[in-house]
Amino acid sequence: MKKARIVTVASVIALAVIAVIVIFVSRGRNMHEFTCDLYFLNETGTSLSAESREIKYRNEIDLPKAVIEKLLKGPDNPRLIRTIGKDVDLLGIDMSDPNNVSVNFSGGYITGDTAKDILTTYSVVKSLCEIYYVDSVKVLVEGADIINPDGEPIGYLTASDINLSTDTNTTETREIMLYFTRKDYQLLVPEMRTVKVTDQQPIEQYI
Repeated sequence: MKKARIVTVASVIALAVIAVIVIFVSRGRNMHEFTCDLYFLNETGTSLSAESREIKYRNEIDLPKAVIEKLLKGPDNPRLIRTIGKDVDLLGIDMSDPNNVSVNFSGGYITGDTAKDILTTYSVVKSLCEIYYVDSVKVLVEGADIINPDGEPIGYLTASDINLSTDTNTTETREIMLYFTRKDYQLLVPEMRTVKVTDQQPIEQYI
């Protein structure tokens, strides 16, 4: 009698294991792979570098979420630096218009370092625009637009709006006014500087 029960329990366990294996195999068959570049901070944290990654996803509409999840996990290359903080969560992705994607992150996304925050947003935009049907991306924090140094919402950005050192880009000459103190520290003295800039770094970085 005990042997019969043992055999029955063993059979049930074996069937359960087989069922689990079948489920995982069938899920694996439904998965697709997409190879794209994800963008992380370079060694010095002053620009972005691309890292080729394979993204697994179930269907086309889930692909942006899969890309962001990989971005949140950080780079595989130890010489690169994650752009999005470890305490940041993905709150949602608006795919009502698949060509223009809106991504919403938790409050920790904004660090207060303007140059880094802009590069982080650039990394999200460049990474998502690797998807063939995504034309532009808007990044939100707790549902609100990110404000640029001029006080305006950044809004939607395209990959072509962002040039990196590894991209083909053109430079432009800009004049910026810098302020220094006199030797007596009593007054500020303006000094005009002419610099060549590209979109690979925010203007704050040049300043």
